[in-house]
Amino acid sequence: MSKNSESISKISVKTLVNLHDLELVFMTSKGNSVSKRMTEKDILEKLSPRELLSIIKAYALLNSVLDYDELFKIIMRMVTYTLSSERSSLFIIDEEKQVLKSIIAQGKVNTEIIVPVGQGLAGYAAKTGDILYIDDCYKCNKFDKSYDRTTGFKTRDMLVSPLKNKEGKIIGVIQVMNKKNGKFTEYDMLLLKLLSTQIAIAIENAKLYKESLAKQKIDDDLQIAKDIQKQLLPQVFPEFEYVDIWGANIPAREVGGDYFDFYHSEKYNSIYFAIADITGKGISAALLVSMLKAVFRSEINHSEDLEKISLNLNNFIVKNTPPEKFITFFLGKIELENQTLNYINAGHNYPYFIRNNILKPLKTGGLPFGLFENISYQVNRIKLQKNDLLFMYTDGITESQNRRYTQFGEVRLKKILKRINKDKIKEIGDLIMGEIVKFTGDFPQFDDQTILLVRVKK
Repeated sequence: MSKNSESISKISVKTLVNLHDLELVFMTSKGNSVSKRMTEKDILEKLSPRELLSIIKAYALLNSVLDYDELFKIIMRMVTYTLSSERSSLFIIDEEKQVLKSIIAQGKVNTEIIVPVGQGLAGYAAKTGDILYIDDCYKCNKFDKSYDRTTGFKTRDMLVSPLKNKEGKIIGVIQVMNKKNGKFTEYDMLLLKLLSTQIAIAIENAKLYKESLAKQKIDDDLQIAKDIQKQLLPQVFPEFEYVDIWGANIPAREVGGDYFDFYHSEKYNSIYFAIADITGKGISAALLVSMLKAVFRSEINHSEDLEKISLNLNNFIVKNTPPEKFITFFLGKIELENQTLNYINAGHNYPYFIRNNILKPLKTGGLPFGLFENISYQVNRIKLQKNDLLFMYTDGITESQNRRYTQFGEVRLKKILKRINKDKIKEIGDLIMGEIVKFTGDFPQFDDQTILLVRVKK
């Protein structure tokens, strides 16, 4: 890309909804252009499995949130985190006045910014529909330095992307500032384009939802969903002869999409347990949790083979949920007679197996449930010993944030797990959840927080 002080690098992207083809066109102010076609294979090769899952979950999360304020906060956090940048800002077009209004901007100063369409970088992107990359903002004559002077923030480089709805109409602009540890790349532009498309759809959906429910109250419905969720998750944890089990769930909204369960099968002399993270929030997630619980209980009553159970669960989810829905799922079974742990992992966070204060992440796994039919999952086995502890959690634990937007993270979690010295499983669980609450304070969370522990007594 040209670093000429008068130039603006632009990227025009034509994309199919299923991401089979992307054509990137780089142009400078001198009129030179270079085209580059990227196939679905090219894109997928650039994404690690965790990054791909992160993008899928981001899409699902955006489509599950219909509250304007919450959605805008999630957009900023997600874009800033995904593109490894220092700051982001979001503008929405006021069609009547033909100006862009800042909905939310990260930083110390939170005053509204108004930019006429066609002026400045955001206005230029809103008028042309181009994605812009500026590698040195202070050398660009379209960059307005007044915001930096007001906030004390120093903008180095920037990506600017229009937000287009399903009809291709530009409804806003998103800006991403200052790539951490280097400069923004073609890969970052691609990610921003993918996210921008879904962000625009999510904003439109939230707008339609807000308008349709302007004169309606939804408190009763949310309370019903909350009651459903509470009834679905275990509230009592009976004592078993060989193991202890304990779990906890804190929904981010009135009702969330996390799930855990356990069941003692006398028929197979085994204890089954599971933890899952379902895309979405609200009533739809509660209903899906209800369906998942019923199918899970049915399967473990008809088969002791985890491979068969996981195959049937996945196929059921594929056939009975919309394409955008999927479920990360960890399924375990303890055979009481031979004291063996069997487990499969369908795209869920790696649980930690703890023996003598040594942590072992159980990394073997497969794709989440609900993506493709007839997926086989590998069953793994561990011979258990007294005091072995299995800690399972959803990503709302490690992605919990405090007021500085700092995540709790796996490093903090592992430090807590390594120093566990309590005998009672509830005390262990309370210790972990207490540390998370102490870290986050009263800062609102945008994902559910769920843990499940299994401890061998003898």
